[in-house]
Amino acid sequence: MSDFQNKINDDRVQNYFVQSAILIDVDGASLNNWGKDSSNSQGTDNATAVKKVFKNGRMYAVVAGQAWRYWWIESLGLNGWNLSPITRDDKVAYTDVNPIEYADDDVFGYMRALNENIKDLVEDIEKELREQKKDDIEKIKKEKNKVKKEQLNKELYQAIHKSVLSNEYIVSIAKEKNIDIEIVSTLLFKNLPKKTTKQDDYKIDMSVTRISPLKNSILSSVTPIKLINEFSTMARQDGDAVPYEKQSYSTVLKGMFSLDLDQVGTFTKVNRSGFKNVTDITYDKIIENGGHEVSDLINPNIQRARLKNDIRLERVKDTILALKTISGGAKRTTNYVSVKPDFIILAVLKGGNNIFDNIAVEEDGRATLSIEALKEAIQDNKKYLRSDVYIGKATGFMDDVSLSLIDNEIEGIKIHKSSINKTIDDFTKILDTVIV
Repeated sequence: MSDFQNKINDDRVQNYFVQSAILIDVDGASLNNWGKDSSNSQGTDNATAVKKVFKNGRMYAVVAGQAWRYWWIESLGLNGWNLSPITRDDKVAYTDVNPIEYADDDVFGYMRALNENIKDLVEDIEKELREQKKDDIEKIKKEKNKVKKEQLNKELYQAIHKSVLSNEYIVSIAKEKNIDIEIVSTLLFKNLPKKTTKQDDYKIDMSVTRISPLKNSILSSVTPIKLINEFSTMARQDGDAVPYEKQSYSTVLKGMFSLDLDQVGTFTKVNRSGFKNVTDITYDKIIENGGHEVSDLINPNIQRARLKNDIRLERVKDTILALKTISGGAKRTTNYVSVKPDFIILAVLKGGNNIFDNIAVEEDGRATLSIEALKEAIQDNKKYLRSDVYIGKATGFMDDVSLSLIDNEIEGIKIHKSSINKTIDDFTKILDTVIV
Protein backbone atom coordinates (compact mmCIF):
# COMPACT_ATOMS: atom_id res chain seq x y z
CA MET A 1 0.00 0.00 0.00
CA SER A 2 1.36 3.43 -0.98
CA ASP A 3 2.18 6.13 1.54
CA PHE A 4 -0.63 8.22 0.05
CA GLN A 5 -3.13 5.39 0.51
CA ASN A 6 -2.09 5.06 4.15
CA LYS A 7 -2.65 8.79 4.64
CA ILE A 8 -6.06 8.60 2.95
CA ASN A 9 -7.07 5.69 5.18
CA ASP A 10 -5.91 7.62 8.26
CA ASP A 11 -7.60 10.92 7.36
CA ARG A 12 -10.57 11.56 9.60
CA VAL A 13 -11.86 14.26 7.23
CA GLN A 14 -11.38 13.29 3.59
CA ASN A 15 -11.63 16.68 1.91
CA TYR A 16 -9.62 16.13 -1.27
CA PHE A 17 -9.20 18.52 -4.19
CA VAL A 18 -7.61 18.32 -7.60
CA GLN A 19 -5.39 21.42 -7.70
CA SER A 20 -3.95 22.63 -10.98
CA ALA A 21 -2.21 25.54 -12.67
CA ILE A 22 -1.97 26.04 -16.43
CA LEU A 23 -0.23 28.28 -18.97
CA ILE A 24 -1.53 29.04 -22.47
CA ASP A 25 0.64 30.61 -25.17
CA VAL A 26 -1.35 32.83 -27.56
CA ASP A 27 -0.38 35.05 -30.50
CA GLY A 28 -2.63 37.74 -31.98
CA ALA A 29 -5.43 36.76 -29.62
CA SER A 30 -8.66 38.61 -28.95
CA LEU A 31 -10.19 36.01 -26.67
CA ASN A 32 -12.55 38.02 -24.47
CA ASN A 33 -13.88 41.53 -25.10
CA TRP A 34 -15.46 44.42 -23.18
CA GLY A 35 -17.56 45.62 -26.07
CA LYS A 36 -17.33 49.02 -27.77
CA ASP A 37 -13.93 50.71 -27.69
CA SER A 38 -14.32 54.49 -27.54
CA SER A 39 -10.57 55.07 -27.70
CA ASN A 40 -9.91 53.28 -30.98
CA SER A 41 -7.11 54.62 -33.15
CA GLN A 42 -9.14 55.37 -36.28
CA GLY A 43 -12.22 56.90 -34.66
CA THR A 44 -14.49 54.20 -36.11
CA ASP A 45 -17.91 53.56 -34.59
CA ASN A 46 -17.54 49.80 -34.96
CA ALA A 47 -14.62 49.01 -32.62
CA THR A 48 -14.21 46.50 -29.79
CA ALA A 49 -11.75 46.41 -26.89
CA VAL A 50 -10.30 43.34 -25.21
CA LYS A 51 -10.65 42.82 -21.48
CA LYS A 52 -7.67 44.08 -19.50
CA VAL A 53 -6.65 45.11 -16.00
CA PHE A 54 -3.94 47.38 -14.63
CA LYS A 55 -1.54 46.41 -11.87
CA ASN A 56 1.31 48.60 -10.66
CA GLY A 57 0.58 50.90 -13.58
CA ARG A 58 1.03 48.14 -16.18
CA MET A 59 -1.60 46.58 -18.43
CA TYR A 60 -2.41 42.86 -18.42
CA ALA A 61 -4.74 40.86 -20.65
CA VAL A 62 -7.67 39.12 -18.98
CA VAL A 63 -10.07 36.36 -19.95
CA ALA A 64 -13.08 36.19 -17.64
CA GLY A 65 -13.43 33.04 -15.55
CA GLN A 66 -16.94 32.67 -16.95
CA ALA A 67 -15.56 32.60 -20.51
CA TRP A 68 -13.07 29.84 -19.59
CA ARG A 69 -15.90 27.85 -18.00
CA TYR A 70 -18.02 28.31 -21.12
CA TRP A 71 -15.25 26.84 -23.31
CA TRP A 72 -14.89 24.00 -20.81
CA ILE A 73 -18.60 23.13 -20.78
CA GLU A 74 -18.80 23.39 -24.57
CA SER A 75 -15.86 21.01 -24.92
CA LEU A 76 -17.47 18.52 -22.54
CA GLY A 77 -20.61 18.64 -24.68
CA LEU A 78 -18.55 17.90 -27.79
CA ASN A 79 -16.86 15.07 -25.88
CA GLY A 80 -20.20 13.39 -25.23
CA TRP A 81 -21.84 14.98 -22.20
CA ASN A 82 -25.58 15.54 -22.52
CA LEU A 83 -25.66 19.18 -21.41
CA SER A 84 -28.45 20.58 -19.26
CA PRO A 85 -30.99 22.55 -21.35
CA ILE A 86 -31.23 26.27 -20.60
CA THR A 87 -34.52 28.10 -20.08
CA ARG A 88 -34.83 31.86 -20.55
CA ASP A 89 -37.64 33.60 -18.62
CA ASP A 90 -37.88 37.37 -18.96
CA LYS A 91 -34.68 38.62 -17.27
CA VAL A 92 -33.38 35.32 -15.90
CA ALA A 93 -31.92 32.17 -17.40
CA TYR A 94 -31.31 28.82 -15.73
CA THR A 95 -30.42 25.25 -16.52
CA ASP A 96 -32.64 22.25 -15.85
CA VAL A 97 -31.11 21.94 -12.33
CA ASN A 98 -31.08 18.16 -12.67
CA PRO A 99 -27.66 16.90 -11.50
CA ILE A 100 -28.73 13.25 -11.75
CA GLU A 101 -29.20 13.38 -15.51
CA TYR A 102 -26.89 16.27 -16.41
CA ALA A 103 -23.26 16.12 -15.29
CA ASP A 104 -22.67 19.82 -16.01
CA ASP A 105 -25.34 20.75 -13.45
CA ASP A 106 -23.37 18.68 -10.95
CA VAL A 107 -19.84 19.88 -11.74
CA PHE A 108 -20.48 23.52 -12.76
CA GLY A 109 -23.32 24.31 -10.36
CA TYR A 110 -26.59 26.20 -10.78
CA MET A 111 -29.08 28.55 -9.20
CA ARG A 112 -32.80 28.64 -9.82
CA ALA A 113 -35.16 30.84 -7.82
CA LEU A 114 -38.66 29.43 -8.17
CA ASN A 115 -41.91 29.77 -6.27
CA GLU A 116 -44.61 27.34 -7.36
CA ASN A 117 -48.23 28.06 -6.45
CA ILE A 118 -50.53 25.03 -6.27
CA LYS A 119 -53.78 26.67 -5.12
CA ASP A 120 -55.47 26.04 -8.48
CA LEU A 121 -54.21 22.46 -8.47
CA VAL A 122 -55.73 21.60 -5.06
CA GLU A 123 -58.81 23.83 -5.13
CA ASP A 124 -61.28 21.01 -5.77
CA ILE A 125 -59.78 18.52 -3.34
CA GLU A 126 -59.55 21.24 -0.68
CA LYS A 127 -63.32 21.82 -0.88
CA GLU A 128 -64.05 18.08 -0.76
CA LEU A 129 -61.76 17.44 2.20
CA ARG A 130 -62.98 20.48 4.14
CA GLU A 131 -66.52 19.13 3.87
CA GLN A 132 -65.57 15.49 4.56
CA LYS A 133 -63.30 16.28 7.51
CA LYS A 134 -65.16 19.17 9.15
CA ASP A 135 -66.15 17.01 12.14
CA ASP A 136 -62.58 15.81 12.58
CA ILE A 137 -61.26 19.38 12.36
CA GLU A 138 -63.78 20.58 14.91
CA LYS A 139 -62.90 17.69 17.22
CA ILE A 140 -59.20 18.62 17.05
CA LYS A 141 -59.99 22.25 17.88
CA LYS A 142 -61.92 21.25 21.00
CA GLU A 143 -59.48 18.59 22.23
CA LYS A 144 -57.55 19.81 25.32
CA ASN A 145 -55.34 16.77 25.89
CA LYS A 146 -52.03 17.38 24.11
CA VAL A 147 -51.27 13.70 23.42
CA LYS A 148 -54.76 13.00 22.05
CA LYS A 149 -54.62 16.19 19.97
CA GLU A 150 -51.34 15.10 18.38
CA GLN A 151 -52.82 11.69 17.59
CA LEU A 152 -55.91 13.25 16.00
CA ASN A 153 -53.72 15.57 13.92
CA LYS A 154 -51.65 12.61 12.80
CA GLU A 155 -54.76 10.68 11.74
CA LEU A 156 -56.11 13.70 9.87
CA TYR A 157 -52.85 14.19 8.00
CA GLN A 158 -52.74 10.51 7.05
CA ALA A 159 -56.30 10.70 5.70
CA ILE A 160 -55.46 13.83 3.68
CA HIS A 161 -52.26 12.27 2.34
CA LYS A 162 -54.15 9.14 1.30
CA SER A 163 -56.70 11.25 -0.59
CA VAL A 164 -53.93 13.19 -2.35
CA LEU A 165 -52.14 10.00 -3.38
CA SER A 166 -55.36 8.61 -4.84
CA ASN A 167 -55.85 11.72 -6.99
CA GLU A 168 -54.08 10.79 -10.22
CA TYR A 169 -54.24 14.31 -11.64
CA ILE A 170 -52.52 15.92 -8.63
CA VAL A 171 -49.89 13.17 -8.51
CA SER A 172 -49.09 13.50 -12.22
CA ILE A 173 -48.81 17.32 -12.11
CA ALA A 174 -46.68 17.19 -8.95
CA LYS A 175 -44.36 14.68 -10.61
CA GLU A 176 -44.14 16.80 -13.76
CA LYS A 177 -43.21 19.91 -11.75
CA ASN A 178 -40.92 18.06 -9.34
CA ILE A 179 -43.15 18.93 -6.35
CA ASP A 180 -42.91 16.66 -3.33
CA ILE A 181 -46.38 15.15 -2.85
CA GLU A 182 -45.92 15.31 0.92
CA ILE A 183 -45.65 19.09 0.66
CA VAL A 184 -49.03 19.14 -1.11
CA SER A 185 -50.53 17.08 1.71
CA THR A 186 -48.88 19.25 4.38
CA LEU A 187 -50.26 22.47 2.89
CA LEU A 188 -53.76 20.99 2.68
CA PHE A 189 -53.50 19.84 6.28
CA LYS A 190 -52.36 23.31 7.34
CA ASN A 191 -55.07 25.17 5.38
CA LEU A 192 -58.16 22.98 5.84
CA PRO A 193 -59.09 24.55 9.22
CA LYS A 194 -59.31 27.95 7.51
CA LYS A 195 -62.71 29.07 6.21
CA THR A 196 -61.10 30.43 3.06
CA THR A 197 -57.61 30.31 1.64
CA LYS A 198 -55.52 32.76 -0.41
CA GLN A 199 -53.01 32.21 -3.20
CA ASP A 200 -50.11 32.74 -0.81
CA ASP A 201 -51.36 29.90 1.39
CA TYR A 202 -50.27 27.45 -1.31
CA LYS A 203 -46.97 28.98 -2.34
CA ILE A 204 -44.05 26.53 -2.39
CA ASP A 205 -40.45 27.74 -2.39
CA MET A 206 -38.67 25.41 -4.83
CA SER A 207 -35.48 27.46 -5.13
CA VAL A 208 -32.32 25.40 -5.39
CA THR A 209 -28.66 26.44 -5.46
CA ARG A 210 -25.52 24.44 -6.08
CA ILE A 211 -22.08 25.95 -5.56
CA SER A 212 -19.86 24.54 -8.26
CA PRO A 213 -17.36 21.88 -7.12
CA LEU A 214 -15.15 23.24 -9.91
CA LYS A 215 -13.61 26.60 -9.07
CA ASN A 216 -11.46 28.40 -11.62
CA SER A 217 -9.59 31.69 -11.80
CA ILE A 218 -9.59 34.24 -14.56
CA LEU A 219 -6.92 33.79 -17.21
CA SER A 220 -4.45 36.67 -17.05
CA SER A 221 -1.21 37.45 -18.83
CA VAL A 222 1.97 36.66 -16.92
CA THR A 223 3.65 39.77 -18.35
CA PRO A 224 2.30 43.21 -19.30
CA ILE A 225 0.89 43.41 -22.82
CA LYS A 226 1.15 45.81 -25.74
CA LEU A 227 -2.13 45.96 -27.59
CA ILE A 228 -2.41 45.93 -31.35
CA ASN A 229 -5.30 47.92 -32.84
CA GLU A 230 -6.32 46.03 -35.97
CA PHE A 231 -8.08 48.27 -38.49
CA SER A 232 -10.10 46.36 -41.07
CA THR A 233 -12.78 47.01 -43.67
CA MET A 234 -15.63 45.10 -45.22
CA ALA A 235 -15.26 45.96 -48.91
CA ARG A 236 -16.89 43.12 -50.83
CA GLN A 237 -20.14 45.02 -51.34
CA ASP A 238 -21.10 47.86 -53.67
CA GLY A 239 -20.46 51.35 -52.31
CA ASP A 240 -18.10 52.53 -49.60
CA ALA A 241 -16.09 50.13 -47.48
CA VAL A 242 -17.34 49.61 -43.90
CA PRO A 243 -14.52 50.10 -41.38
CA TYR A 244 -14.19 48.21 -38.11
CA GLU A 245 -11.48 47.79 -35.55
CA LYS A 246 -10.48 45.29 -32.87
CA GLN A 247 -7.67 44.81 -30.39
CA SER A 248 -5.39 41.80 -30.06
CA TYR A 249 -2.34 40.76 -28.06
CA SER A 250 0.38 38.12 -27.87
CA THR A 251 1.16 36.77 -24.42
CA VAL A 252 1.26 33.79 -22.08
CA LEU A 253 -1.92 33.44 -20.03
CA LYS A 254 -1.92 31.82 -16.61
CA GLY A 255 -4.84 30.28 -14.76
CA MET A 256 -5.64 27.78 -12.05
CA PHE A 257 -8.53 25.59 -10.98
CA SER A 258 -9.62 23.49 -8.03
CA LEU A 259 -12.04 20.54 -8.19
CA ASP A 260 -13.68 19.50 -4.91
CA LEU A 261 -13.81 15.69 -5.12
CA ASP A 262 -16.04 15.33 -2.06
CA GLN A 263 -18.71 17.59 -3.55
CA VAL A 264 -18.91 15.99 -7.00
CA GLY A 265 -22.08 13.91 -7.12
CA THR A 266 -23.00 14.85 -3.54
CA PHE A 267 -26.06 16.96 -2.66
CA THR A 268 -27.81 18.45 0.36
CA LYS A 269 -31.45 19.40 0.85
CA VAL A 270 -30.94 21.63 3.90
CA ASN A 271 -33.32 24.58 3.66
CA ARG A 272 -30.60 27.24 3.88
CA SER A 273 -29.46 29.66 1.22
CA GLY A 274 -26.70 28.00 -0.80
CA PHE A 275 -27.23 24.60 0.85
CA LYS A 276 -30.46 23.42 -0.75
CA ASN A 277 -28.94 21.72 -3.77
CA VAL A 278 -31.93 19.54 -4.64
CA THR A 279 -35.58 19.10 -3.81
CA ASP A 280 -36.76 16.24 -1.59
CA ILE A 281 -37.89 14.34 -4.68
CA THR A 282 -34.47 14.55 -6.36
CA TYR A 283 -32.75 13.65 -3.09
CA ASP A 284 -34.87 10.50 -2.71
CA LYS A 285 -34.39 9.63 -6.38
CA ILE A 286 -30.61 9.60 -5.91
CA ILE A 287 -30.95 7.05 -3.10
CA GLU A 288 -33.47 4.96 -5.08
CA ASN A 289 -31.12 4.83 -8.08
CA GLY A 290 -28.29 3.19 -6.16
CA GLY A 291 -26.85 6.19 -4.34
CA HIS A 292 -26.42 6.42 -0.59
CA GLU A 293 -26.39 8.93 2.26
CA VAL A 294 -23.16 10.35 3.69
CA SER A 295 -22.60 12.78 6.53
CA ASP A 296 -21.43 16.32 5.87
CA LEU A 297 -17.68 16.73 6.47
CA ILE A 298 -18.16 19.70 8.82
CA ASN A 299 -21.55 18.98 10.40
CA PRO A 300 -22.17 15.23 10.79
CA ASN A 301 -25.81 15.94 11.65
CA ILE A 302 -26.41 16.99 8.04
CA GLN A 303 -26.97 14.10 5.66
CA ARG A 304 -26.15 14.30 1.95
CA ALA A 305 -27.29 12.15 -0.98
CA ARG A 306 -24.38 10.79 -3.01
CA LEU A 307 -24.45 9.31 -6.50
CA LYS A 308 -22.72 5.99 -7.12
CA ASN A 309 -18.94 6.34 -7.05
CA ASP A 310 -18.46 5.09 -10.61
CA ILE A 311 -20.64 7.98 -11.85
CA ARG A 312 -18.73 10.50 -9.71
CA LEU A 313 -15.37 9.16 -10.88
CA GLU A 314 -16.42 9.33 -14.53
CA ARG A 315 -17.54 12.97 -14.15
CA VAL A 316 -14.28 14.01 -12.47
CA LYS A 317 -12.15 12.27 -15.11
CA ASP A 318 -14.20 13.66 -17.99
CA THR A 319 -13.86 17.20 -16.61
CA ILE A 320 -10.07 17.02 -16.49
CA LEU A 321 -9.70 15.07 -19.76
CA ALA A 322 -11.64 17.84 -21.53
CA LEU A 323 -8.56 20.07 -21.16
CA LYS A 324 -6.98 17.99 -23.93
CA THR A 325 -9.57 19.23 -26.44
CA ILE A 326 -10.77 22.53 -24.99
CA SER A 327 -11.30 25.30 -27.54
CA GLY A 328 -13.03 28.65 -27.64
CA GLY A 329 -12.63 32.40 -27.57
CA ALA A 330 -13.90 35.46 -29.38
CA LYS A 331 -12.80 36.61 -32.87
CA ARG A 332 -11.84 33.07 -33.87
CA THR A 333 -12.64 33.67 -37.53
CA THR A 334 -9.64 35.96 -38.03
CA ASN A 335 -7.74 35.64 -34.73
CA TYR A 336 -7.83 31.92 -34.08
CA VAL A 337 -5.61 30.64 -31.28
CA SER A 338 -5.40 27.40 -29.33
CA VAL A 339 -6.58 27.64 -25.72
CA LYS A 340 -5.42 24.15 -24.81
CA PRO A 341 -2.81 24.32 -22.01
CA ASP A 342 0.83 24.46 -23.11
CA PHE A 343 1.86 23.75 -19.52
CA ILE A 344 -0.10 22.01 -16.78
CA ILE A 345 0.60 20.83 -13.25
CA LEU A 346 -1.82 18.53 -11.41
CA ALA A 347 -1.97 17.00 -7.94
CA VAL A 348 -4.49 15.90 -5.32
CA LEU A 349 -4.32 17.76 -2.04
CA LYS A 350 -6.14 17.67 1.24
CA GLY A 351 -7.64 21.15 1.47
CA GLY A 352 -8.91 23.75 -0.95
CA ASN A 353 -5.89 26.06 -1.33
CA ASN A 354 -4.11 25.93 -4.68
CA ILE A 355 -0.38 25.68 -3.98
CA PHE A 356 0.71 26.29 -7.58
CA ASP A 357 -0.47 29.88 -8.00
CA ASN A 358 3.00 31.50 -7.98
CA ILE A 359 5.05 29.28 -10.29
CA ALA A 360 4.59 31.43 -13.43
CA VAL A 361 6.69 34.60 -13.20
CA GLU A 362 8.02 37.47 -15.29
CA GLU A 363 11.76 37.52 -15.96
CA ASP A 364 13.43 40.11 -18.18
CA GLY A 365 10.08 41.01 -19.71
CA ARG A 366 9.05 37.48 -20.63
CA ALA A 367 7.03 34.71 -19.01
CA THR A 368 8.87 31.80 -17.47
CA LEU A 369 8.56 29.13 -14.78
CA SER A 370 10.08 29.47 -11.33
CA ILE A 371 11.54 26.07 -10.49
CA GLU A 372 12.34 27.35 -7.00
CA ALA A 373 8.73 28.40 -6.43
CA LEU A 374 7.59 24.94 -7.54
CA LYS A 375 10.01 23.20 -5.19
CA GLU A 376 8.98 25.44 -2.32
CA ALA A 377 5.27 24.77 -2.97
CA ILE A 378 5.83 21.01 -2.81
CA GLN A 379 8.16 21.16 0.21
CA ASP A 380 5.85 23.43 2.22
CA ASN A 381 2.75 21.38 1.43
CA LYS A 382 4.13 17.86 1.51
CA LYS A 383 1.85 16.83 4.38
CA TYR A 384 -1.25 17.87 2.40
CA LEU A 385 -0.41 16.05 -0.83
CA ARG A 386 -2.43 12.89 -1.48
CA SER A 387 -0.87 12.05 -4.85
CA ASP A 388 2.34 12.43 -6.80
CA VAL A 389 2.74 15.66 -8.77
CA TYR A 390 2.16 15.51 -12.53
CA ILE A 391 3.70 18.10 -14.86
CA GLY A 392 3.13 18.40 -18.60
CA LYS A 393 4.71 20.79 -21.09
CA ALA A 394 4.32 21.11 -24.83
CA THR A 395 7.49 20.91 -26.91
CA GLY A 396 8.17 24.33 -28.42
CA PHE A 397 6.80 26.17 -25.41
CA MET A 398 9.39 27.68 -23.05
CA ASP A 399 12.06 25.35 -24.40
CA ASP A 400 14.60 27.23 -22.28
CA VAL A 401 12.86 25.79 -19.21
CA SER A 402 13.44 22.06 -19.59
CA LEU A 403 11.47 19.67 -17.41
CA SER A 404 14.82 17.98 -16.74
CA LEU A 405 15.59 20.94 -14.47
CA ILE A 406 12.87 19.65 -12.14
CA ASP A 407 13.96 16.83 -9.85
CA ASN A 408 12.23 13.47 -10.25
CA GLU A 409 11.51 13.53 -6.53
CA ILE A 410 11.11 16.43 -4.12
CA GLU A 411 10.89 15.73 -0.37
CA GLY A 412 9.83 12.14 -1.15
CA ILE A 413 7.10 13.28 -3.57
CA LYS A 414 7.50 11.79 -7.06
CA ILE A 415 7.34 14.24 -9.95
CA HIS A 416 5.97 12.79 -13.20
CA LYS A 417 6.98 14.79 -16.30
CA SER A 418 5.66 14.30 -19.81
CA SER A 419 3.68 15.84 -22.67
CA ILE A 420 0.35 17.60 -22.01
CA ASN A 421 -1.98 14.79 -23.07
CA LYS A 422 0.03 11.99 -21.43
CA THR A 423 0.24 13.97 -18.18
CA ILE A 424 -3.54 14.45 -18.11
CA ASP A 425 -4.15 10.79 -18.96
CA ASP A 426 -1.71 9.52 -16.33
CA PHE A 427 -3.12 11.81 -13.64
CA THR A 428 -6.74 10.76 -14.18
CA LYS A 429 -5.76 7.11 -13.70
CA ILE A 430 -4.86 7.70 -10.05
CA LEU A 431 -8.17 9.39 -9.14
CA ASP A 432 -9.78 6.03 -8.28
CA THR A 433 -7.94 6.15 -4.94
CA VAL A 434 -9.33 9.51 -3.84
CA ILE A 435 -12.99 9.33 -4.93
CA VAL A 436 -14.26 8.13 -1.55
